Amino acid sequence: RNGNTMATSLPSTSFFVDPKFVEDPIGDANRLAPVLGLPVEDVRELLASDGRFAWLTRQTTDAKAAEIQALDIAGVFTTEEPNRFQPSGASLARAVVGNVNIDGGGLSGVELIFDELLAGQTGELSIEIGAGVLGAPEVPGQREVSRPALPGADVVLTLDRSLQFEVERALSEQVELMGGKGGVAIVSDPTNGEVLAMASVVRNDDFEVVSTSLNMATSWSHEPGSVMKAMTFGAVIDAGIANSSSRYVVPDTYELWDYEFADSSPHPTDELSIAEIMTISSNVGTVLWAEELGGESLDVYLRDFGFGTSVDLGFPGETAGLMIEPDAWGGLATATTALGQGISVTPAQMMAAYNAIANDGVYTPLQLVREVVRADGTHDVPSAPDQRQVISPNAASQVRTMLESAVAIGTGLNAQVDGYRVAGKTGTARKPLDNGQGYQDADGNFRYVSTFAGFLPADEPELSILVTIDEPTASIYAGQVVAPVFAEIAAYAVRHFGIAPPPQIETSFSLPDFSTPVVAAPSTERIVGEAARLPDPPAPELPEPELAEPELLEESVVAEPAAPPEAPAAPAAPPEAPVAPAAPAAPPEPPAEPAAAAPPEPAPPQPPEPLSFDSQGAGGQGQDSFDSAAASSGG
Repeated sequence: RNGNTMATSLPSTSFFVDPKFVEDPIGDANRLAPVLGLPVEDVRELLASDGRFAWLTRQTTDAKAAEIQALDIAGVFTTEEPNRFQPSGASLARAVVGNVNIDGGGLSGVELIFDELLAGQTGELSIEIGAGVLGAPEVPGQREVSRPALPGADVVLTLDRSLQFEVERALSEQVELMGGKGGVAIVSDPTNGEVLAMASVVRNDDFEVVSTSLNMATSWSHEPGSVMKAMTFGAVIDAGIANSSSRYVVPDTYELWDYEFADSSPHPTDELSIAEIMTISSNVGTVLWAEELGGESLDVYLRDFGFGTSVDLGFPGETAGLMIEPDAWGGLATATTALGQGISVTPAQMMAAYNAIANDGVYTPLQLVREVVRADGTHDVPSAPDQRQVISPNAASQVRTMLESAVAIGTGLNAQVDGYRVAGKTGTARKPLDNGQGYQDADGNFRYVSTFAGFLPADEPELSILVTIDEPTASIYAGQVVAPVFAEIAAYAVRHFGIAPPPQIETSFSLPDFSTPVVAAPSTERIVGEAARLPDPPAPELPEPELAEPELLEESVVAEPAAPPEAPAAPAAPPEAPVAPAAPAAPPEPPAEPAAAAPPEPAPPQPPEPLSFDSQGAGGQGQDSFDSAAASSGG
């Protein structure tokens, strides 16, 4: 976005042979093979073949080109080709920028999406030369240009190169620290949907954490867990069923259709407000209010938030995720979906949904391209994206306040940024088995996905950030796994963009007081008339990690019985601990995440030299792409 080139085309020298003009195939092969780094016999076969053309080496370095030319071998010729080059390294923004084949054709990312724009058009030139010898003089006056070459365009991206570098560094380090399988991080401007950074990392065959050309933000779907509660309560409030102060008698366990939902930590039955339910990430409280809303209404709201539809950025393999069909909301579907289990979403979908909450309830599709600059200097600016009002500004404001409470005193303590009001939510979800048959493997183990999504400043959001780590092993709780890296990225971003801390105002958040519990039973007026359609699974049990630190609220992970799609566990309170619906008997509760003070704001690392990304120009002359100020694929 700042004119930093992410990828560009540079001229390079390639060598080919016309065997018709080779005079000494054996001797020439002995001289040429060591320079090419190929077996002598392979080179001899090329020099002595029956055809008229064979590549010897392509897009070689200037030094190697000089060595080959110094051999002065008859029948070996040169040509110039464009070579794609990433000034800041091939790994930066790899999942977004993508890569090309040796002919310059896009294989992934922006290189593939905008291949025709970047490549331009090759030209055609016809000439006549003297007969008999290749390289004979051109016949004067017989040159004809049948088609002129057209340079490619520059695609200007919304990415910020410096922020992209910092996001990839922080994400990679945290995936390594948490023993994760991979991870995704996205930074966005919630007011217009522009993607400022988008990173995807995985472990390679050597178990190293590396960037990947597969854009996991749009192609990887997973069950999100308690981050979904923001949308659930946004729907409840917008539908006029309640507001953030509305109270409900909430026990610590709740049986529905012979399954038991439980909060992460036992507590007396008490009357809790929606704000308190969100702050401690109560699974039971969320389920009770979701039943008041009903599955059909929840389905409408979630689809309006963008779930069930791909974000349509154009990346290969983009998925719409998986939602229960509108006519199949039965059994435990409403309860588990409200908790972020039994629904699969992509990180990009969740980012766009949180943007809607940050932007007064207005959904704006994510944007990755700012403009296309053509060779003639004209600028093509994408039309403004279609927006829609998902929930009212008032409902969105109430959800933002509850999310701020979740960071101030709830499960998101480690997402705090010194001097700024931060709003966000943790999510710790069980991960289905690869065969889709439940969540617990043959050895009795569960796998998890940890997510933190939020924005800042909480009162007038300018940045939204999502971090997801797949299968962490050092801890499973999002408050420990991803909230700290959210804070690290946020602290860098507010300094990088010069976002001043808002005026300090008194905010009053408090956790529920269970010292004087209410023993009345929950209301019997909940909407529970959906037909049970899910078979009874064995009661899942959560592992009990040993955490020797002070107790902190955990998010609960809820595992649902086999259902289409399956619904596992949903997280509960600060830091959240997974809870799962169990068969009649309540499963043992997972330990609460240890409390941790918000980490100090890290010093920003020095970013690398600016990158740029050029379009491939016609006839080997490439064009540039930049991060959002000039990017054919730039950041």
